[in-house]
Amino acid sequence: MFADANVKALCVANWDTDGDGELSVAEAAAVTSLGEVFMGANITSFDEFKYFTGITEIPDWHGFNDCTTLTSIVIPASVTSICGSAFANCVELRSLTVDPENNVYDSRNNCNAVIETATNKLVVGCAVSQIPYGITTIGDAAFWGRWWMQKMIIPQTVTTIEGYAFAFCISLNSIYLPASVSAIGEGAFTECGALTSVTVERKIPVEIAENVFTNRANATLYVPAGYMAAYQVSDYWKEFKEAKIGRASCRERV
Repeated sequence: MFADANVKALCVANWDTDGDGELSVAEAAAVTSLGEVFMGANITSFDEFKYFTGITEIPDWHGFNDCTTLTSIVIPASVTSICGSAFANCVELRSLTVDPENNVYDSRNNCNAVIETATNKLVVGCAVSQIPYGITTIGDAAFWGRWWMQKMIIPQTVTTIEGYAFAFCISLNSIYLPASVSAIGEGAFTECGALTSVTVERKIPVEIAENVFTNRANATLYVPAGYMAAYQVSDYWKEFKEAKIGRASCRERV
């Protein structure tokens, strides 16, 4: 049943109710809480998670937090509540999909992310996620600790980037914020030490907290023509190393 021997060992140790040294589909379906079983675990693949159909919640800072070697997982159809921080510091995560029978979340257009269907909110992403057009919100801690992500294209439908959405993305070197983004939560890009280029299209600066761009003293801010003065007097935007008119040459559009 399991491609990863470490996943099997953890599952058998915790939920093998008949003691046969295996975990059947029925035993997997009977599990209603992961607890802290997988937190920080040395696992790589858990696509078999889709059989754990008794799980309805992957809570804040639990689930798969600090699974730094996890590369692939499938979210069960039964899950109705997921917090982004449940996958914080999943450094190697490359394949992130939702069972197509799930009525609350989806992974539309092979985006390698978990989307809350009704609200178009991206809840969890990975280093290779492609944020689909139509997404309006990037959720709390959605990309926390995706160390190898160097860029992320944010579509022009996104209006809100919630707190710590890209925290500790230590290789992220540039970001483009379309004019649609009207709210950026606390710590959204905190500890992104490689972030040296931020392009904003919004004419009126979004109000931000001190810890949104913690590397701003080493970064260049690109702003719309005619609105430099607004950014030069706006809290924390004015603290970038330098500000220029226009766009970073490497930026990509959606």
